Amino acid sequence: MPNQRRRFFFLLILFLVLIPISVPASQTDNIRDELSYLSQDEIMELQGLIDEIITQYDMDMVIVITDDVGGKSSMNFADDYYDDNGYGIGYDASGLLLLINMEDGEYWMSTAGEAIRVFTDNRIDAMGKRLAGHLSKGDWYRACLSFVNDAKRYMSEGIPQGQYTEENQYGPGYTPPSTWEKMIGQMNKGITYVIALIASVIITAIASAAGKRQNTTNLTTYEEEGSFQLINTRDDYIRETTTRVRVNDSSSGGSGNRSSTHRSSSGRSHGGGGGKF
Repeated sequence: MPNQRRRFFFLLILFLVLIPISVPASQTDNIRDELSYLSQDEIMELQGLIDEIITQYDMDMVIVITDDVGGKSSMNFADDYYDDNGYGIGYDASGLLLLINMEDGEYWMSTAGEAIRVFTDNRIDAMGKRLAGHLSKGDWYRACLSFVNDAKRYMSEGIPQGQYTEENQYGPGYTPPSTWEKMIGQMNKGITYVIALIASVIITAIASAAGKRQNTTNLTTYEEEGSFQLINTRDDYIRETTTRVRVNDSSSGGSGNRSSTHRSSSGRSHGGGGGKF
């Protein structure tokens, strides 16, 4: 009996010790699939590709699949998840995160550090279109694979020529105006225009009336009739003025190379973009 009891406690302790060692198939360092949409083989393959990218380009990469964003927008959740979980490589925490938000049917890609400059708005949009196509079909693995492959391609191409960063004045805390507020704003603008128009009409009318008053003094008032006669005319060339205006090449800049940024709740600068699927 004592031996059986000791054996029981030994098995119980062994069981309790081994439980924490078991890692769910849906969790790795860089893939957080809370809904188990990906198989273990798919996760291992994606993690292997991500490991290669991290080693080669010194940029972190994260994939999060969830149906609970805690009441946050997809952008805010993605930014905070990246910051709060210590992702990022180097002094500027370079990297990017893909959020698949099943609660709202949205995806969001959050960039940080050097990744902000690599993944311009145009590149984010292009990645998003391919992502949305797979997500709308429920093909989660192909969506994630598309994200990883596109990210690797753009990293290999590097920062595009003419890239620039522009911080969005409407950060994460910005609430867009409602339709009613927009209507009121337009009405106020219209009233201002009408008042300005009425004022200009009144001023023009007054000036016109004043101009119609008879003026008895003119150029011939003090001139003897017939005393002025034009005998000869001459044109003298004085100088030539040339104005040069530099025209920028549209291919060397423009909004296509812009990386829009905003501040997360931690104060860190993030880029990225997303949409519905």
